[in-house]
Amino acid sequence: MVGVLFEYEAADIAEFGYGAIMRTGRATPTPAQAVSRQAVKAPFNNRMRTPLWQQLFVFLVGFSIQFNVLIGGSGGGALETGTFGYRFSDFIALIAFGLLCLYALAPQRLLPLGLFGMFIAALYFFAMLSPEPRTSILAKHYILYTLAGIYVAMIVNDPVALSRFCWGLILGGVASVPIFSLESAGYSSALIDWGLVPGYSHVFEGLVRSLPRYSGLSGHPNEAGHVAALSAAAGAYFAYVKRRYLPLALAAASILLIFYYTWSRGGLVAGGVVLFIPFVLSRGRTEVWRLPLMIAAFVVVLVAITQLDFVMSRFENDPNISNNIAGRIDSTTYALGAILSHPFGTSMEDFYSIVGSGTGGTNSAHNGFLFFGGIFGVLPLLALLMVFLANFIIRDETDIFFALLTLQVGISYSFEQLSGAYSYAFITSIMMARLLLKTRLGAIFQAPLGRSNRLRRWGIPPRPGTPSLKS
Repeated sequence: MVGVLFEYEAADIAEFGYGAIMRTGRATPTPAQAVSRQAVKAPFNNRMRTPLWQQLFVFLVGFSIQFNVLIGGSGGGALETGTFGYRFSDFIALIAFGLLCLYALAPQRLLPLGLFGMFIAALYFFAMLSPEPRTSILAKHYILYTLAGIYVAMIVNDPVALSRFCWGLILGGVASVPIFSLESAGYSSALIDWGLVPGYSHVFEGLVRSLPRYSGLSGHPNEAGHVAALSAAAGAYFAYVKRRYLPLALAAASILLIFYYTWSRGGLVAGGVVLFIPFVLSRGRTEVWRLPLMIAAFVVVLVAITQLDFVMSRFENDPNISNNIAGRIDSTTYALGAILSHPFGTSMEDFYSIVGSGTGGTNSAHNGFLFFGGIFGVLPLLALLMVFLANFIIRDETDIFFALLTLQVGISYSFEQLSGAYSYAFITSIMMARLLLKTRLGAIFQAPLGRSNRLRRWGIPPRPGTPSLKS
């Protein structure tokens, strides 16, 4: 495309001369020239547009992260997969990986992809070799998800494709609500047989309210609440960037309804904080009256929510809240000790044993960063923290979405060890893959075939007869 622009510049100079261009800043083409130039530019513009099938695919990726059904094992979870079972996201990731391999069938792309693969495998190498099945399988999932995330991240760089991905997250959350309704209506056994509810999921009864806490498609009510919160970044993105509030309303409604069934305080907080951002921040030129009006509207909504008994009872009537806080502090302390004593990571079984030994049997670290570092090691944890920090560098619309998503995932990670949940493993891997694509190696990997002089640095010249891009 830059080569075509250089051709325009040469044609302008030849026809109008340097003086005319210097006086006007640019040469004004005749109508015939304008038509001709549009014809030349059209093929390049078409290449920049994401094909419809790729838009539908990234929609399916977002949908699968939210509506991540269990496949195989009649809903009980296959033992050979570490009691987690095969998830919908696993099959979507395999398709994305296959498409990535097809995309990379060129010498100048194979080398960057090979280096990416070596780096990703090195991050999870020790955990992948663990004799404990769950640890090894989780590491293999991260490798698969990150490689698949490279392909997904390339597509969502297009704002149109990103909107489809966001709609997938939102509608996947909306589609999850009926699962909880059917659980509460007494159809849990049938849902397990259909694979919509895992057989190892937890249902908590005997609470201060009559309605139990349900897990839906996830293994734990807290995990289900935080997975629902993933749609908050999509809703906030539409409101903040596009000024479209229907997606935000759908995301907020699904998060609140799922909270009703899961009673997950962390999920409600993580989603609510992100959904609040478009009401206090504004992009571009904004009328003076708009900000106070939006804040007032948000306050009215917030007050209305606090009048819902199922919301306030979770925050006010929990008799175990003091023990919960003390237990989280103890689990955090022992999880840090596990990371320092095992800098290259340890198995899930050993990590749970270390944390549980100091908390009276509570083996959860209640923190996604600590769980990630405890299982995979210090260096992968540092890489994860670098990904989170880098995603707050904003240059375009796609960066805005990933900044909102990173904020939500970071809040959720501070509540629960969600880095062990497949939906969060996939979304975190996409974030990491996107950072890889921002490197110089990523630029080479994404360059059009035979159109980059930078390939010569790797000893691979462009194809003969094709113009080069000048940087």
